[in-house]
Amino acid sequence: MKILFHTHLAIDYPDEISRLAADYPGHVFTVARGREELFREIADADVLVDYRATDELLEKAGRLKWMFVPFTGVNSVPFELLERHGVQVSNNHGNAFLVAERAVAMALALLGRVPEFDRGLRRGHWFRNPGGENPFEFWESLRGKSVSILGTGAIGREIAALLTPFGCRITGWRRRAGGDAPSGFDAMAGSLEEALDGCELCFVALPLTD
Repeated sequence: MKILFHTHLAIDYPDEISRLAADYPGHVFTVARGREELFREIADADVLVDYRATDELLEKAGRLKWMFVPFTGVNSVPFELLERHGVQVSNNHGNAFLVAERAVAMALALLGRVPEFDRGLRRGHWFRNPGGENPFEFWESLRGKSVSILGTGAIGREIAALLTPFGCRITGWRRRAGGDAPSGFDAMAGSLEEALDGCELCFVALPLTD
């Protein structure tokens, strides 16, 4: 089987490709570093690791059976086109913790007014100035906030886990109603309106699809 990588991850982490080749010696692992190389190598590839595909490319893919998207998001994947060519698609949730960590970091920066205060300090403005207009100007804490997380998949669950030490009340919402609340969630909302009603902070962890 020939596995063709066309993603910056394969270029950024060549040791991982070498490790795969060593662990699975019966298969061929190839990295395409540009369009010309991609179109040449796709002819006999069984698997494509990428997040985009075109009709022109798939016309040249005589053996392609499977496309693997090395990310959570699949909004760039042309599903109808791939289905027409008989190619199966799967994706990966390995970056869920990184995405969740970034989401919580941005929430902390927002509530803590970090960018705003930083810009002010660079201009020589100290926000908590006893002689200024707002002597007690401060920031908000994440602790104890009412939080709604839209989407309780891998990223949503990681966000909930990171928020737990802050004592937040966490409500989840998912497209398919019913079932118990996942670990880390205090409750599940029955509708989107219910999820948004009264929450102080909302994280959107839904796939960017119709």
